[in-house]
Amino acid sequence: MGEIKVGEYVRCKRGIDKVIEIKTVSVKMDGKHIYSYKLEKSRLWIEETQIENHSFNLIDLRNVGDLIEVQEHNGKHKWIMLIREEDIEETERYIEDDFLKVISILTKDQFDREKYIMGG
Repeated sequence: MGEIKVGEYVRCKRGIDKVIEIKTVSVKMDGKHIYSYKLEKSRLWIEETQIENHSFNLIDLRNVGDLIEVQEHNGKHKWIMLIREEDIEETERYIEDDFLKVISILTKDQFDREKYIMGG
């Protein structure tokens, strides 16, 4: 994984959030720095080992099973569920062609954690 910068979005088990601050928490014997990242929405500090992926482009952090909130070119909002890899590719084409704009992503992990199961 490359260097994570302030302003980038990160994906971790808690979901997707934006890095607003970075601090060095320790330096290893080999001189390598260990960093901690403060997140905008959750206000938590996390370690790099907790980060699955990072990018300045929110859509780069999507996975199969995620729900993406988009705005269509006509201004309407809708949710798209990424069931297969082909769904991701098709959605990316619409975004690149400016037919869709990504508003938010609800990760599969967030959905699984927050859902209410009937009868159980």
